[in-house]
Amino acid sequence: MRHILLAVTGLSPQVITETVYAMHMQQQPVDEIHIITTAEGKKRAKLGLLTDGNLLQLLADYAMPPIIFSEQHIHCIHNGGIDVKDAVSEEDHDTIADFITGKVRELTRDDNTMITASIAGGRKTMTFYLGYAMSLFGREYDAISHVLVSEGYENLHDFYYPTKQSKTLINNRTDQVLDAKEAIVTLANIPFVRMRKEMPEGLLNNSDSNFSATVKNLNLQKENLRIILDLTKNQLVVNGNACQLTPNDMAMYCWFASSKLAHEEGLQNPQKMSIAQGLIYSEQYLNWARLTGCDNKVFEGLGVTHKEDFNEAPEEYSLKAMDNKKFESRTTVNKKLRSHYGNYLGELIGIHKLTPNGVKIKRFGIMLAAQQIDFKYNDNA
Repeated sequence: MRHILLAVTGLSPQVITETVYAMHMQQQPVDEIHIITTAEGKKRAKLGLLTDGNLLQLLADYAMPPIIFSEQHIHCIHNGGIDVKDAVSEEDHDTIADFITGKVRELTRDDNTMITASIAGGRKTMTFYLGYAMSLFGREYDAISHVLVSEGYENLHDFYYPTKQSKTLINNRTDQVLDAKEAIVTLANIPFVRMRKEMPEGLLNNSDSNFSATVKNLNLQKENLRIILDLTKNQLVVNGNACQLTPNDMAMYCWFASSKLAHEEGLQNPQKMSIAQGLIYSEQYLNWARLTGCDNKVFEGLGVTHKEDFNEAPEEYSLKAMDNKKFESRTTVNKKLRSHYGNYLGELIGIHKLTPNGVKIKRFGIMLAAQQIDFKYNDNA
């Protein structure tokens, strides 16, 4: 697995070599480095790490294996092709947030990589967004770190790492004379909350979704939820966020939702119910299938040869009783809801077992309150 060091930097590219050194001391070899920075930060990173050769010198001094790093690995934050010089305006902050979110999303998409994100450099805004993005997208084996440098050596222009041989450094702020060999550099691992499993699949893979949209979607699960079942489009809409369903899945969810609105205690699994009750279930479900536009196969599966005939005279058909296989297709609906809204919210609005273990007759339904559910019908329904 490729180990990537991802860092934000500002005017001090030294945090890169300091971090690589500290990770080496902790036996955490780095295979590749990516830097997120501003226009000035890119210039300094290129000069300090590449042109002046400080990174290569570190690798040589400590006999480290090669690290993949070039100018192409220094990612300058930009907005519409224009590089951001500094985080001075609200627009700059929005651009930084979106850029960092996008880069973390991109790098964590590769299952063959693990990431250590360094928050030691750059503006506080940049470190905040990198930490937050890692919280959103970070996997269980990814990490956040902060490099610590002994007093006097921080932000010294000529200090990049503790050298093997003595090297004189002058701290102009304190007039101290220091030896680079005596510097102490350590790495602190920062615990963080991982929310990736709560993220909707669409947000994990959608590179067009910016930071604000990502956070807004996650916050849906913390707001007062309201569901609209839009039969004009076969969409389940949660607080304005629409999930497209197939006619079959829409009919299934509407059936359970209508049971909730009728103040029923959920629907019973038809596996152990009477045929008479199973026939009632079939008719209820097919009425929703008619409204959602299910194809003829759905009706044929429950004993109706042509769905148009069911519209005109459902009582003339000898329906088949709802069976367990059809009833269990609710799990397909749940899977789509988790994929679109994330695990937490998807589970909250899904169709689940409502009765505890040990109860003989198990019932299934939607856990939301009836007043949280509305329907939007076609005008000709």
